[in-house]
Amino acid sequence: GSKVAHKHSLSKTRSPGTEANWKIEGEAEASGPHHFASPALAAGADASEEGRRPLVIRFTNCRVLLSGRICNDDLWVQGRSILSAKEHFWEFNLPRQMADRIVDCSGLILAPGLIDLQVNGGFGVDFSSPTENTARGLDCVAKLLLRHGVTAFLPTIITSSPEAYRRILPRLQPRHGSASGAAVLGVHLEGPFISARKAGCHPVQNIIAPDGRPRMLSRACGEHTRNVRLTTLAPELPHAEVLISELLSEGITVSCGHSMADEVQIRRALDAGATMCTHMFNAMPAFNSRSPGIIGMLGCSSHAPYFGLIADGVHVHPASVSIAATARPDRVVLVTDAMAALGLPDGVYTLGGVRVRVAGDRAEIADVNDSFGGNGANGGGGGSGGGKNSEICDGNGRNAGSSGGNGGSSGTLAGGVVPLDECVRRFRAYCCVGAAMALECASLHAARALGIDGHKGTLEPGADADFILLDDDLNVQATFIGGELVWAKSTSADS
Repeated sequence: GSKVAHKHSLSKTRSPGTEANWKIEGEAEASGPHHFASPALAAGADASEEGRRPLVIRFTNCRVLLSGRICNDDLWVQGRSILSAKEHFWEFNLPRQMADRIVDCSGLILAPGLIDLQVNGGFGVDFSSPTENTARGLDCVAKLLLRHGVTAFLPTIITSSPEAYRRILPRLQPRHGSASGAAVLGVHLEGPFISARKAGCHPVQNIIAPDGRPRMLSRACGEHTRNVRLTTLAPELPHAEVLISELLSEGITVSCGHSMADEVQIRRALDAGATMCTHMFNAMPAFNSRSPGIIGMLGCSSHAPYFGLIADGVHVHPASVSIAATARPDRVVLVTDAMAALGLPDGVYTLGGVRVRVAGDRAEIADVNDSFGGNGANGGGGGSGGGKNSEICDGNGRNAGSSGGNGGSSGTLAGGVVPLDECVRRFRAYCCVGAAMALECASLHAARALGIDGHKGTLEPGADADFILLDDDLNVQATFIGGELVWAKSTSADS
């Protein structure tokens, strides 16, 4: 039979008194309209009319972020991967046969999906709280992150007891991204091998010093450490270099943080194989011109580590964000350090059993006299919800409740409540950089830090077709995973 290229568009509609939204529309260039079984554009699941290959989809009328630049171009997808248009051209004789479907992106920016390497929880879920609902909570967080353009992330566990690790880790399994939620790349263990002097909100009683004997990680956290992808440790601890070597042998990326390390100790850790620093400026000594410490690594001309940066305007002053980005723009990895209160109203929540008071964009350890009214985390809490998005999950992924409590805070920061897409927007404003750099700091750089930039964080041919559509203000309009539309501003119940 004859081949027909079907054309679809992400078109903006506006009802009186409402903000502009985006929806999928489709019309065939010939032989009538094409109807979808679902609102998603599934590139990977369908086959061409000949049945010999997955559908080829051409995303056109878009500005594509590629190699550090945003240019007017098309993106081609086949199956779940980015297709090389040049190679594809040689397979067909007629231009009409080059794409099975065409998607008009209405002039939006098309960029790699965002990757968050430090997510302690969100929407009422605390990954450091061991409950039977941890896996369901992971489902909920993965699903709701899609609306923020996050297509992959690392659920993060703060320093916990051996029993807590043994209960939590088996329930946080890696998975591919889909319409059900963002990809889980593995687990980020933020501890337990950290400095008690820079513990922050981490329970000091659970901190462990490496002993140099074999299997340090599994002895501290149990046998379910195969899904650990990133570990934060303090490089000044005894036997830290032995621990780094052990972690690398298990395929785990090592990041330095929650540390008092001086420049000599951090350099030894980098020489041993550490390649990252956790939330730069936070939980480390302030910069000193004669003893620069971890922050001094921003001045490395070579062998410089990647560094996480929480650009929420709370954890790090905008001027400090700009200094770091100016010093090593190629090493910035934007992270949220999100905790259970992400997306929830102000109130009192938990982070690994520690009570945290949230007011606006600031989350701090609550005073010991602070009353605790429930937090909705992993199935707890009560109330009516409201405030910031008021999307609250219990461990089953259903709406649970909000938080309450009165009192004050200790002044010690305890995680973030600003989503990654907003961090990208603030980073661009703080540093006066272009959209391309801001977006790559939350996608390509994160992938490089984990060594997965061959298929994540990029739109190069052969990479996973995980990408987002944004307007000029970098507001996410649609999220795609594996070439499939998994969230759009006007078609999702959680928009």
